[in-house]
Amino acid sequence: MKTECCCRPEVAGTFDFVLEKRPDRDYVILVLSDTQMLAWWWSNEASPERNSLRYTIEELINNTDPDLILCTGDITADGREEVFRDFGVYMDSLEIPWATVWGNHDHTYRIFPDYGMSLADMEALYTNGFKNCLFCAGDPAMGSGNFTIGICEGERFVEAIFMMDSHTVQAYTDADGHEFMSEASINDAQQAWYRERVEAMRQLGCLDSTIVTHQPLTGHAMAFRAALADLDTYTSQLRPDSAKYGVGWREEYKDTSFGIFRVKCDCAGLVCGHIHPDDGMHDLLRTLGHTKNAVCGHCHENNMSVLFEGIRYTHGLKTGGGANSYWNFDFGQNGGTVIRVASDGVTDLYHEYVPYPDFFEKSQCHGKVRAPFDPEYNG
Repeated sequence: MKTECCCRPEVAGTFDFVLEKRPDRDYVILVLSDTQMLAWWWSNEASPERNSLRYTIEELINNTDPDLILCTGDITADGREEVFRDFGVYMDSLEIPWATVWGNHDHTYRIFPDYGMSLADMEALYTNGFKNCLFCAGDPAMGSGNFTIGICEGERFVEAIFMMDSHTVQAYTDADGHEFMSEASINDAQQAWYRERVEAMRQLGCLDSTIVTHQPLTGHAMAFRAALADLDTYTSQLRPDSAKYGVGWREEYKDTSFGIFRVKCDCAGLVCGHIHPDDGMHDLLRTLGHTKNAVCGHCHENNMSVLFEGIRYTHGLKTGGGANSYWNFDFGQNGGTVIRVASDGVTDLYHEYVPYPDFFEKSQCHGKVRAPFDPEYNG
């Protein structure tokens, strides 16, 4: 099912995997965010968490017919080996190519080395353990799991996917000496690798790319701050049963943005008024002009998507009931994010909502939601 790229040297040095797009239809990418599986409920067939996750994924597949599934990390909630294996077995059973980045919960071994699965074992399992899984550990200087997927139509590459390690939350100190926790940055080695790959992709005629990370890029925080007129008022007044698209947003962003921003925390790159230190990645994306979309996970109650300075920054829609995400079910914020690729790159990105049966009466969000701004939506 998966195709490793070894056909031509110039392609092999640019893409780690190559997948084919049919010329008569869009190539559909389904993004799953923050499944946060735990062994005790995945092994219990009566568990609502297990049933909600399976139901959500299978409904998404039925509704979108994806060619590729991408995961934004936090596969597990506690980093246990059996959960990594169970997730891989389940994903492989869908018979669709899939790929993932690591999330902070997947790195449990860093805090509890006798408890979580080691990074070396995680990398080996996802590199070699599943026939449909696309994963490369990559250069350790960049972290773990930095690799590229090329989507080609005939001999022409129409889209590239950068799967990038966003590392873990770490401590920072601001100019006034105050300490705060926020996302780690995309490091210099990753940025050099990104630049080299973009240049190589252009040589192959590939002019469009998407970045997938677990934690938000600096650009996500910049975009959300630009779009929200009053961040503090918006997040403190917003309630799930009255959340409407456009609440607290600047007018110029309403026609090109969608989704909900509900929680101001490190998950959004916004902590107590801070934006986490600028690593220069947004400026690099703007300078090179190749990446048009950046999708992250990490914050379950935020799924805002903002077009900012030519790049769409999106928080993926939370998938399933892991991490006790009952808010997501009660108020319709459950499902996945869909990226549609045509012959000239990405032409659409939207959230595909899946109401969980137990909450069907409360879930008012069904099917696709995308820009332009819909003032009647009530999630």
